[in-house]
Amino acid sequence: MTDTQQFFAAFAEAYNEKDAELIAANYRQPCVMMSDDKKDVYSTEAEITYYAEQLLQRFAEVGAVGHAASVMHCLRMSESVLFTQVRWEASDAEGTRLFGCCVSYTIQVDAEGGLKIMMSLLDEEDKALSELKSNE
Repeated sequence: MTDTQQFFAAFAEAYNEKDAELIAANYRQPCVMMSDDKKDVYSTEAEITYYAEQLLQRFAEVGAVGHAASVMHCLRMSESVLFTQVRWEASDAEGTRLFGCCVSYTIQVDAEGGLKIMMSLLDEEDKALSELKSNE
């Protein structure tokens, strides 16, 4: 099985580098970003890049510059589709933990064995960012 922990470590590094294009490159088109309140479909890399830029801006507003991902659960749903639950930890410039949240992903293994995200289910991310922003 493709190493999901390695994939998400590299994905976290894209966030640490504040590289919206590199973040977007980890998604398949089209992809879906879901939460309890909304469901958005992104059909182009430019749309996904814009989404990543907005998310990076939200992180910057609360001082989150360090991001670490730990795969908590990975389930093979088919030959090429995996369901993965990831625990994210965000920290400030001094390394102090700001917040943690879980995000669930449906990812697909491509012909070369690489992974691409098909869907993100933002279980707690929006809530954690909103709470942190309101505590400022």
